[in-house]
Amino acid sequence: MLIKLCFENWRRLGLVKRLLFSLVLLLSVILATACSSEETKTSLGKNGKEKVIIAEGNTGFLLTPIYVAKEQGFFEEEGLEVEEVSVSGGSKALSAVIGGGAQIGTVALVDIMKAIDSGQNVKVFGTLFNQVGTNIVMNKDIASKNGINENSSMADKIKALKGLKVGISSPGSGSDHIIRMLLESEGINPDRDSELIPLGQGDAQLAAFQKNEIDAFVYASPTTDMATTLNGIILFNFSKGEVEEYAGLAYLTLVAKEDDLKKNKELYQKVANAMAKAGKFIETEREETREILKKYVQGIDPEVFDIAFENNYPAFAKSPVITEESFNKNIKFGGIDLPFDKVIDNEFADKAK
Repeated sequence: MLIKLCFENWRRLGLVKRLLFSLVLLLSVILATACSSEETKTSLGKNGKEKVIIAEGNTGFLLTPIYVAKEQGFFEEEGLEVEEVSVSGGSKALSAVIGGGAQIGTVALVDIMKAIDSGQNVKVFGTLFNQVGTNIVMNKDIASKNGINENSSMADKIKALKGLKVGISSPGSGSDHIIRMLLESEGINPDRDSELIPLGQGDAQLAAFQKNEIDAFVYASPTTDMATTLNGIILFNFSKGEVEEYAGLAYLTLVAKEDDLKKNKELYQKVANAMAKAGKFIETEREETREILKKYVQGIDPEVFDIAFENNYPAFAKSPVITEESFNKNIKFGGIDLPFDKVIDNEFADKAK
C-alpha cells in the first residue's frame, strides 16, 4: 500500500518536485534504519563504557556478588558501567526486564519459572544466592502468647501465623510465594485466614514492625536479623539452611530476555565474567567481603551483623553457574516442573573467566 501511494504521488509531481520527493523519501528510509539499529544497540555511559541497567528487587546480603563486583572494579574491568535501580520486589524487577526498562533483573528463580510457564520469553544466566534467602520474623510477644520459640516444630510455627498481619515486599514476589506456600501446607488460606500486606523494601518492613502495624514480616537477611532488636523473633531462618529439603537451592538469580541473550552475547558474557570474578573474591577474601557488605548494610548492631554474615556466607554464590541439583530443588519449592534447559542458560557462566 505504501509503495503504491508513493508511486501515485510520484506521477502527479513535476520534475523538481519529484527530485525533492525522492530526497525526502531517501532521508526517511535512512532515519528509520538508524532508529531501528538504535533500538538494539546498547547505550554508552558517562565514561564511554557500555551501560547496563540492573533492576534489583532485593537488598542486603542477597546482592553480595553485585556489591563485590562493583566495589572491586570488576564491572569496569569488563568495560561496563552498571546502573542499579532498586524496585519493590522481584515481580517488579522481572516486569522491568520484560518491559525493556532493564537488561537484567535480580529475581527469585521460582518466580522466573512461573513467568516462563505462563509464556514469558526470559531465561536465567547466573546465580547470586544459593539458599532460600528470605526469613520470617514474628513479634516476640505474639510468639510467646502462642507458646512459640525458635525450637518449636515447623507446623506449630506456621499455625501461629494464622490471623496475623504479615508484611511482604510485593504481590507475586518471592516473599509472597514463601508465606503462601507455608500457610497452605497447614491448610491455612493466605487470603482469608491471614492478611498479607505489601510494604516494599526492608526499611519499610522494619518501620511497620516497630510501630506494631504488622505482626510479622517476610524479608531477606540482615533486615530480619535487625528485627530481633525490635522485639522480634526469627520464626524461620531459611538463609541459615534450617529447612534441610531446600538447603542449597538456587534462590536469587540474574534474569534477562531470551532474545537479548541471543542478540547481545558479548554484553552478557561481560556481566558473567564480572560475577565469576566476584565469586572467586568472596571465596578467597572472606573478611574483605565482610567489610564491603558493611558499606551496603548500615544501621545494624555490629554483633547482629556478624551473626547474620556468618549465617549467610555459605549461600553467597562463589560461581554464577547454576547446577541441576540446585535448580531441581526449586521444582518442589515452587510446584512448577519445567526442564532445566527451558529455564537456565549456563553458556555465559560456563565461559566466564
